[in-house]
Amino acid sequence: MSSIAPTRQVTVTRIICGVDIASSSLAARVGQDGAEATFQNSTGGIAGLAAFCHNHDVELVAMEATGGYEQRAFAQLSEST
Repeated sequence: MSSIAPTRQVTVTRIICGVDIASSSLAARVGQDGAEATFQNSTGGIAGLAAFCHNHDVELVAMEATGGYEQRAFAQLSEST
């Protein structure tokens, strides 16, 4: 009997941008090996992040909750869709 648990393969068909949130910066990367950029965690920086995502045909932005630092980016990006 095998002790290896079966795994499920997941295929992602959307272009995703992951964003690492800090109090003063937003570090973005498209996919695993795609374009990357850093923006200020400010209204202007978030607008730059939105443009970056638009220019790279991003369909989904993923970010972690970091003590509230993500709230402005989440709200502003939600309004720009």
